[in-house]
Amino acid sequence: MKGRLVGIIDYGLGNIGSIANMVRNIGDRSIYITNPSELDNPEIELLILPGVGSFDRGVELLKENQFFESIKEYALRDKRRILGILPRNATTF
Repeated sequence: MKGRLVGIIDYGLGNIGSIANMVRNIGDRSIYITNPSELDNPEIELLILPGVGSFDRGVELLKENQFFESIKEYALRDKRRILGILPRNATTF
C-alpha cells in the first residue's frame, strides 16, 4: 500500500483504532507512536494527536509519557504537520 505514513500518538486516550481505519480508508498508512523517540522517524508526514473529553487529563498523560516536549519539537523544530482531534468538534453538526 502506498500513501503517506501517518503517526498516531498512543498516550492512553482516544480511539486510535478508528483513526487508523480512517487513515487506511483514505489510502494512507499509519503507525502507532508509543514512545517519543519514534517521532524522529523522517518517513512520518503527518502526526495525529487524538483528543479526549478532558483537556487537563490529556495534557497530564502527554507529560507523564514524555510526549509533551517531543511533540512541540516535532512541530516547531522539524516544521512537520500535526492534526489534533477534538471530540466536541467531531460531534458538532
